[in-house]
Amino acid sequence: MVKSFKSSFVVASSGIVLGALALYFYNFNTTNSGTTGTSIPMIAAKTSAVSKVIIPKLSHVSLPKPEPIARADEEFEALKLDLIEKMRQQYRGMIENIAVQVSLKEFLDDLMKTYPVKGKELFEAIIRGAFPEIAENILRAVDTMVLYEDWLLENVLTLNDMPPLEYNGELWKKRRELFGEDANKIWSSEITAQEERREVLQKTVAMLDQSHDTTMYERIYILQTSYEEQYSETIENVVFDSKGVLAQTLFGFDAVQNELSAMSNEQRQTEIDTIRRTIGFDEAQIEYLAEQDQVKDKRWLNGFSYMEAREVLLEGLSGEELDTALTELREKHFKHEAPTIAREERDEFFRYTRPRIYGRN
Repeated sequence: MVKSFKSSFVVASSGIVLGALALYFYNFNTTNSGTTGTSIPMIAAKTSAVSKVIIPKLSHVSLPKPEPIARADEEFEALKLDLIEKMRQQYRGMIENIAVQVSLKEFLDDLMKTYPVKGKELFEAIIRGAFPEIAENILRAVDTMVLYEDWLLENVLTLNDMPPLEYNGELWKKRRELFGEDANKIWSSEITAQEERREVLQKTVAMLDQSHDTTMYERIYILQTSYEEQYSETIENVVFDSKGVLAQTLFGFDAVQNELSAMSNEQRQTEIDTIRRTIGFDEAQIEYLAEQDQVKDKRWLNGFSYMEAREVLLEGLSGEELDTALTELREKHFKHEAPTIAREERDEFFRYTRPRIYGRN
């Protein structure tokens, strides 16, 4: 069996089915809280809640506090100079990072709360005093983040009514509209968390693919546990058919296919039904899928019979005689699908020489 066509393909392509399609179409992302599991982000109609959504978390730095409260002009000047020095010390060596720059909106918010009239002016003076060479870039980044937050607040009800996939698509569309490629850097934690989850699951899949001494139910338990640990509280789990992903992955394992191929058709179907039941399919789904399995099995048997007869014709005939005989053979085995099979063969594609993967094709 071709490995890239099996379990590794399912997990890699599912990361949307677990990721690729959804990532391509919506640039799908989740909100990271510093753990492998994250909750579905919903926007609350309060500034503090919105800040949690849009401000990157920077645990390695702490924002200066605009205290004590200044009243006189000389007190403002002393406060400004003090905060300029604190800014330099706190952000030296990292201020050119766009994610750090936009995080200073939180500092601006604190100043505006403490000094509603002079807060914005004080913020700009501190930034220009601390980082004169890139002050314009910093102020532009913070202003853009203000626009993003305003957009969130204006659209809070519409966004929260959207399905998860559409919700994230709209967030990333607006982020890229405002920040361009810098959006990936600002919200890199979301992308990184997604990649880490996929990598952990892929390692589990690779291990199980070669675990010929593991029982079927141990494989299911290990795969389910790994999936739950990585995706149970993520938005991917809401969007994707997790049972379908797990089943497709499990049936792609060499060890599983070796066991299934050694069984009779009746035994194999019973085992496949049991696997699906253990994963969590309901009885109606199991019955429907079992019917589809039998349809597929008949097609494969017919296809194998066709390929054997085709080989005989290739060995004994040539030219127009061979072409006529192959046309008749395809019509005998495939009826109305015969022209499709003929076109595939002209393109050197032979569907019944592909791997037979029980439970999938």
